[in-house]
Amino acid sequence: MRGRTPKVIIYVDTDGVACVCRICNACKEMKSLESFSRQNNGFMGRVSRCKECIKPISRAFYKRNPNYRKDHYRRNKNVIARKREIRNGLERSLPMKIRVKTFEERSKIISCQISGTKEDVVVDHFIAIGVGHGGTYVGNLVFLSRDLNSYKGAINPFEWAKSLCEEAQKKFDNVACDLALINGLTPSEFEKYVTWCYENPRDLVDVKADQRSSIELWRERTGLLFPLPKFVYERNIKIQEKKRRRS
Repeated sequence: MRGRTPKVIIYVDTDGVACVCRICNACKEMKSLESFSRQNNGFMGRVSRCKECIKPISRAFYKRNPNYRKDHYRRNKNVIARKREIRNGLERSLPMKIRVKTFEERSKIISCQISGTKEDVVVDHFIAIGVGHGGTYVGNLVFLSRDLNSYKGAINPFEWAKSLCEEAQKKFDNVACDLALINGLTPSEFEKYVTWCYENPRDLVDVKADQRSSIELWRERTGLLFPLPKFVYERNIKIQEKKRRRS
């Protein structure tokens, strides 16, 4: 888990509303995630100190370095653009059976499938697009709060789930079971499939070279025999049609 120390996410119900909290490393007080600034590689997608504790440090830093933000973007502009280009390329090349916006519209009630909160919920790819596997289809999409989405990042979701509290782990197991059913796998097979995807990442060149679905590749590499989901056959037909048009 990228060297992170396992911690427990605590859900506190305030007036019937699910609230995700964590402890500030400086003042040691339990505070909601809104009290912490965002950090993609931080625990739960946040910095370790609350805004009140970090405010004097931040003020002093920007007083010494007034042009830091502009200089940082100027130095890394090409890197940021390249990362965005690669991610968009992977998303277009991997299976896409449904657009994220359409997935949101089809769902009657949008709430985080782990915490239950309805505030700031986003659609998350269970197998991250950056791994070069999975894709945008119902069997790889879940609803997560933006905070949990940031915390999950691009790590194996089954490894990520080990840092959740017991109640959240049960909800995660239910989500994994639902996705396994959609993909035509048992829960244990689905976990092996997801783990294989993370152990065998692909870049944009690899994905374009072999556009078969990840679940089909996994079945071939492992030698397991099971019926493939309907979307796999539909995608293969489309790929063959494109090849015929080009030839």
